[in-house]
Amino acid sequence: MVTGCRTVLAMAAAAAVSAPAVAGGPADGCVPPSKAGVAASSSWQDRIVELQAHRRSAVVSAWLENGLRVHHRHMPEPRGRVEVVVCFGGGELLECATTRGLTLLTACYLDAPGSAELSAPEIERLVESRDVRLEGGVAPDGLVLRIWGATRDIESGLAAGAAVFRDPKADPAGVERAAQQARQVVARSRENERVVVADPLRELLSGRGECRAKPACAERVARFAAEDVEQWVRRHGERSPAEVAVVGDVDLEHALRMVAATFGTLPQRTRASHACMKDNRCIGRPQGPLIGETRCGPDAPVEQAHVIAGFLSPNQCDVLEVRKLRAGARVLAERLEAKLHGLGLGGGVPGGVGGTGGGGGARVGSQYLPSPFDGLSVTIITARVAPTDAPAVRQVMQESMCRMLDQGLTADELARATDALAQWVTASEREPRYWSMLLARSTMTGLDPDQLIDGAAMYRAMKPDEVLEAMRRACTPENRVGLLVLPGD
Repeated sequence: MVTGCRTVLAMAAAAAVSAPAVAGGPADGCVPPSKAGVAASSSWQDRIVELQAHRRSAVVSAWLENGLRVHHRHMPEPRGRVEVVVCFGGGELLECATTRGLTLLTACYLDAPGSAELSAPEIERLVESRDVRLEGGVAPDGLVLRIWGATRDIESGLAAGAAVFRDPKADPAGVERAAQQARQVVARSRENERVVVADPLRELLSGRGECRAKPACAERVARFAAEDVEQWVRRHGERSPAEVAVVGDVDLEHALRMVAATFGTLPQRTRASHACMKDNRCIGRPQGPLIGETRCGPDAPVEQAHVIAGFLSPNQCDVLEVRKLRAGARVLAERLEAKLHGLGLGGGVPGGVGGTGGGGGARVGSQYLPSPFDGLSVTIITARVAPTDAPAVRQVMQESMCRMLDQGLTADELARATDALAQWVTASEREPRYWSMLLARSTMTGLDPDQLIDGAAMYRAMKPDEVLEAMRRACTPENRVGLLVLPGD
């Protein structure tokens, strides 16, 4: 019989590492509040109402009584360091034409925030006197606060962050500094070729009338006042679904105690789930196939044509299906690059983006782009070529895609693709930040933590027929995407 919260924590930690999942309860590996035996004498323990152990990934997740979702994963390296990511659902998903850019401004403000409990100078002195840092961020579907530093000092950062979202107090000077930073972020993005090319792709997928698919405007960001930022923080802190991921050299009990004692004091909220922001995620996309052509402005940093072909894809929670599509797209990119080189197309483009090979000529890459909007995630193949070759490349790209769907792919082609993807995912899984960023949105996006571990084995187990079937399921005529982005005159 479980007699205390400390015993439950030990059981959950052990289950995450070695024990089989427990079926038949509220969720596999879950300890419901009626069986937790939480000690009434400890206030932070009282705030934990449910625990769930994910065995394969060694992640333990908990629900706090205020509806906050907490995830913990112990990673001993780097020694004595912890990454904490707090994600409040909403952010840009909640924006409209009049508030577009407010999330970016607020994220910049969270780099040096203030509250009624701790002023901005007090928080600044607190973090400067300790090995801990705060940083705001923008997730596709949330407002993010990242806190990282030494294990011994991390709780002071959590306390400061929780105070900001519990009772924010934005001073005009701090918001003006944040606005300058936000304008710099916007300006830098306008100088990034890949970002500029992605803008018309988002517009093609979501339609011209969807302001949330458009980049934030520097002029708009400058118009917001301190009261706007304060209310935006308050709105998220008071009622947005929220998740906290604690990853690094800290044990489960320490992690849960810190979060329960800080962010566990925020007001009651709806539990995080993919369904809780369903209305914000649903937009009517144009009828497919989605085909477009656009020319960049004269000041855009785009010197070559970008020929894009692809298909709408499952949401990122369908991890295996998405990874099959990534593998198939990489094979297609490799084939297409070789084909274009053989035809002499591409125009000797130097330093292409995301290419699969080397040398001159066209450079071809593939990418899966998750979307916060349901049904609008996309897998694309992009060829960066000379503008004069773009129409021919577009035709060859469509023919190559059709040929793969008809004839399939070879085991050798798939092995090369999955080996490269396996190396990438293995390196990612070693990084605490990889885990903290994914776990902090996992419940809101429907991701199973156990699907995030051992991605290399998942890739290398794929068979050509399985990948081909996934490609055929996704690449239907109504799901096809094609875009030609030309440089400015």
